[in-house]
Amino acid sequence: MLQHQSEMEFFSSKEYIGGNDVRLVKSGNDYFNTLEEIINHAHESIHFQTYIFEEDATGLQVAAQLIRAAKRGVKVYLLVDAYASGSLSVKFTDELKTYGIEIRRFSPLHFWKFETGRRLHHKIVVVDKKYALIGGINISNKYKGVNEKAWLDYAVLLQGNIVWDAYILCYQLWNKLLYKPKIKKTSDVKSHPADVKAKLSQHDFFRRKLNISKSYKKAFKNAVSEIYLISSYFIPGRKMLREILKAADRGVRIKLILGKQSDVPIAQKATYYLYHELLKHGIEIYEYKPSVVHAKVMMVDGEWSTVGSYNLNFISEYNSIELNVNIADNNFAECLKHEIDLLIENDCDKVHKEFYISSQNIFIRLRHQINYTIVHILFRILFLLTKKDKTYDII
Repeated sequence: MLQHQSEMEFFSSKEYIGGNDVRLVKSGNDYFNTLEEIINHAHESIHFQTYIFEEDATGLQVAAQLIRAAKRGVKVYLLVDAYASGSLSVKFTDELKTYGIEIRRFSPLHFWKFETGRRLHHKIVVVDKKYALIGGINISNKYKGVNEKAWLDYAVLLQGNIVWDAYILCYQLWNKLLYKPKIKKTSDVKSHPADVKAKLSQHDFFRRKLNISKSYKKAFKNAVSEIYLISSYFIPGRKMLREILKAADRGVRIKLILGKQSDVPIAQKATYYLYHELLKHGIEIYEYKPSVVHAKVMMVDGEWSTVGSYNLNFISEYNSIELNVNIADNNFAECLKHEIDLLIENDCDKVHKEFYISSQNIFIRLRHQINYTIVHILFRILFLLTKKDKTYDII
């Protein structure tokens, strides 16, 4: 049984923290109502770090919530990615600073030197060391569903001991510390009676933090019966793809949910190139119809799950700072499985092996292979242009 393997491989007592409550949060109103609720509960501090913060209706609404918190005397620290949140106006940032909100942008770009910085791709909000909201959802109308169906994505709301780790992570990045600060845990950090085991999993190639990709590979290696995977921009490297196929060849049933529509068409066409191989190995592919898939979640054997910002592609592996939450809990895994089963039943089309393979003539395959090759070349060029010592500047 996987239970004996998984306790050793996935959630040994040395790595995972008990005493937590973990709730799955969906994009759309669920996420933004949850975000508003924890911001409204803030009394001391809010660390808010995100890839995209847009100055649209959703961004203005979240900004207003942060301003109200700042007026109550809450210390607010907002860190955004310089590239993805580059459209924020001076007027917008100046207004936030007027209320005492501190704002920084991560890794400004310097194209005249033909260099780019690492990208801050994780999405995390920590409130008073009591609540942490972590996932793949950005601050934008697309993720709330303003005038369109919200992009499919997930986060987790955490309470309990693990929130302290989330706070330390934010503190470290905000203060540009290369090493984890030695700060004594405060007395207001309390264990939650739900007692779910979880841990934060980071990925930052230039800081030699490769925990997320390692946990994915371990999951594929140790899975016994089933894997549920929702992935955006699904273009795994050779080693990761090999582990996926080996799991399928062992008899593990793999359900892979991808998007029927995409905001990056060339990446989607590159993924099409992999369909032939995936289907030949018996992997079930489902295409989500209502909106763009932006989620990055996986469930293994009803025991282990991961939710976060890490995409199975070259950019997340080598260019971005990523954060997932790994959860070792049967109840949460079953909750995630149920959620994905509902998506498959109500919102997805299955890609049928016989029809797909027979319809892919040599010219279509060649076109998909060209897109796949182009994407990999672009990813590698971006990696070569990434300057290792970039940090961030104050706006």
